[in-house]
Amino acid sequence: MRKLLSHCAEHAQRSISLTTAYFIPSRRMIQTLARAEKRGVQVKLLVPGKSDVPAASFAGRAFFGKLLEAGVEIYTYRGEMLHAKTYVFDCCWSIIGSTNLDYQSLLYNDEGNVWIFDAAFGLEMTEVFHRDLNQSIRIEKESWEKRPLLEKLKESFFALLRRGSSSLFTHSEGREEGPIFQVSQGDRSG
Repeated sequence: MRKLLSHCAEHAQRSISLTTAYFIPSRRMIQTLARAEKRGVQVKLLVPGKSDVPAASFAGRAFFGKLLEAGVEIYTYRGEMLHAKTYVFDCCWSIIGSTNLDYQSLLYNDEGNVWIFDAAFGLEMTEVFHRDLNQSIRIEKESWEKRPLLEKLKESFFALLRRGSSSLFTHSEGREEGPIFQVSQGDRSG
């Protein structure tokens, strides 16, 4: 999935529309999206305004500045819950499934996704994306830079832990308690 997303982003010519519940990008993903913007591709990212896994949200937000600097448009959904994982390239290549744009999902989890190359379907997916944007708030670079210091500290802290702890960034579905905040001792660099 990681290679498919990278290939689609590297070959997009007009637009990239990304919707994901958990966004914790790798350096490569940031660079790929920045290169797309530099080529003139319009890149838009939609993430939840409220997350059921705050640690994941903070970790991902640590990279918003770099993306905004590159010209990526970032939106936070104002609705009750955003759990979609849809990726549309040039209004004709669509990926729908369970993969989030985070390290855990892209490298370790068993995810199910479908890739559809169809202009009519891609256009419909793009329309759904734009309807979701109408229920979202765009993050502006200037206001992002002025966010409170405490927010910046939380983002930096959780970004440092993003590869070391799978339990910290895991959805707690089926458990009575929230996520367990402990760092995994296993080596996942492999």
